[in-house]
Amino acid sequence: MHQKIREITHIPRRRVIFGVVTAVLTMACGNEPLPKAAGPQPADVMLSDVLANPKAYDLALLRVSGWCSIAFEATALWLDDETSERSGDRAVWLNLGWPVSDEIRALNGTHVVVEGRFDSQQKGHESLYSGMFVEISRIEQTPEAKEDADQRP
Repeated sequence: MHQKIREITHIPRRRVIFGVVTAVLTMACGNEPLPKAAGPQPADVMLSDVLANPKAYDLALLRVSGWCSIAFEATALWLDDETSERSGDRAVWLNLGWPVSDEIRALNGTHVVVEGRFDSQQKGHESLYSGMFVEISRIEQTPEAKEDADQRP
């Protein structure tokens, strides 16, 4: 009798270890998103500094803010929102591709923050700009601009 109980309840050690490891890995792989890997962080710089000396920031990972223009052949980040002063030496091209999503298109005319790699050799559409942001990982309206938009009638 004891022999039969022992045969029924005896589980090889490998199966027990495999079962425990599987249970632990299953619990560790829940629905929680994985934290972002800590990679290089963009340097906070003023757009005016980038425009004044583009070569100093060539291929650097940067975070800048400025006035966003989203239009076919005119997607750029401007130093200011004065449309009468629009010249390429006051802006950098944003390499976002075309067409852009409705979410990106909604940023047109707003103050935004952009994170990406700056390339001083690429000058955007018809080489009219002071450089180009490539590998853009973030573009969003600044908190100040959101507050201003919320306060408008």
